[in-house]
Order: sequence, then C-alpha cells, then structure tokens
Amino acid sequence: MSIAKRISLWLIFPLAVVIAITLMYFFGVHQFTVLAANCIVTFGCSPEEFFDKEFDFYETTGDFREKAYIDEDGNLVLCISRKQAKAWRDSEWLSGFPELQDRTDIEISEDFKTLTAYFSPEEYEADNSQEKDALICSIFDKMAFIQMIDNWPQNKVHITYIEKDSVTGEILWSRDLKNDSSEFE
Repeated sequence: MSIAKRISLWLIFPLAVVIAITLMYFFGVHQFTVLAANCIVTFGCSPEEFFDKEFDFYETTGDFREKAYIDEDGNLVLCISRKQAKAWRDSEWLSGFPELQDRTDIEISEDFKTLTAYFSPEEYEADNSQEKDALICSIFDKMAFIQMIDNWPQNKVHITYIEKDSVTGEILWSRDLKNDSSEFE
C-alpha cells in the first residue's frame, strides 16, 4: 500500500468516526422507562392502556406508541428520537405544568432540580393531602423526564424534595431523590 493511501486512510478513518458519533448523537434513540406504578400518574393510564391513548403532544412529537414496549417487569419503555425528545420537552404537556396554575402551595425551581411543597400545620399533621400528594408525584415524574430529556445521563437525575410549613416557612422534611435509589421509584 502506498504512503498516500495510508495517509488518506488515517485521515478518513477519524473523520468517519466523528461523523458516525455525530449522527448517533443527533439521530439516536433515547429510552425512558416509566415505572408501572408511575404510569397512571404520568400519563393517566396503565402501561397496557398507553397504547390505546392519544396524547395532544403527538401533534408535535409524533406518536410514541410505535416504538414503545412493556418490559419484563411491566414498566412502560419509550424509545424516542432526539428530535421527538426535544419537541416533547418544549411541549406544554411536559414543561408547562398547567396543573400548577393558580397554586401557591407547590413550587418548582427553574432548573427542575428542586420541588417545594407547602403544607399548613393542620394539613401536615392530619396527613390528609392525597390529592396534593398525587399532584406532587406527577410533577416529580415530569421533572425527572425534563432532566433526562435535557440530556443529563439518566443515572444523574437528582431532585431535592422539600416540605415547608406554609405559615412559618420552616422546613418540615427534606430529601434528595435520585433515580438510582429506591426513593425515586
């Protein structure tokens, strides 16, 4: 083999690798696992029912059901392209949090890393806030999805959950939750 061919191979090979990595980055498929227990909170249906449900965000993202499946543990696995992930991230369904409109008892930080819920002393002591707890779970899942879609490695998703007294502002309870721990599930 001539020197010119060897040099051209040494130049072409790294360029081909860079192009392949770039294509994988931009057109790669992201996998998001929604635990079966969280699917009802996140999508309003079971993993099995997900395949029969039409979502408004499909207008901009395309239909997720085409490449979704249920894993051996019964969890819903979404396989979506980077383009779909970005469109979903920008959709009102995921990032708009319309369920928080006119609510002052739940706050989300701008970077989606801190969720703060305010409880009245009576509400906290009575532990009768099931509606608020369900809402917090739904928001928590959306925050985790946003972090994953924003291309943070899935095992780096980290949300700090804080419960505060709505009267005094005192922290009643706080926990750092990561998706590689049992608390995230």
